[in-house]
Amino acid sequence: MSKSLKGTIAIILVSLIGVVDYLLGYEIAFSLFYVIPIILSSWYMGDKFSFFLSILSGACWLIVDIAAGHIYSKLWISFWNSFIRIFFFFIITYTISKMRELLNREKELARFDFVTNIPNTRNYYDYLEIEMKRFMRFHRPFTIV
Repeated sequence: MSKSLKGTIAIILVSLIGVVDYLLGYEIAFSLFYVIPIILSSWYMGDKFSFFLSILSGACWLIVDIAAGHIYSKLWISFWNSFIRIFFFFIITYTISKMRELLNREKELARFDFVTNIPNTRNYYDYLEIEMKRFMRFHRPFTIV
């Protein structure tokens, strides 16, 4: 699946969550559902798009909050709440992106000997698995030396 298709799906998902949130009203907490597309985009799409999606989710939540008729004692409180939500979404985006980056780094470090930096047995088996899949796909001769 291409990144543009994933991005489109994420934007549609945030919009759909906003519509459902509006239909349910402001009495039911719906914050967890705004976080799900942010987590998924942080893991699969990267930082830039996820920060954009965080802002979009915060803005969608603000629009739904105002459209649902949630009345605050001061006008600025709804904007303050949106700012805090977006900041929270940024923290989630940063955390998930760094977690993904560290996982990829650990996977790479696990394939090489720490002292000599020579590929180890795990690297061999990973490469062997890739070649076996290629063999199964193209039905070409396969040799292990």
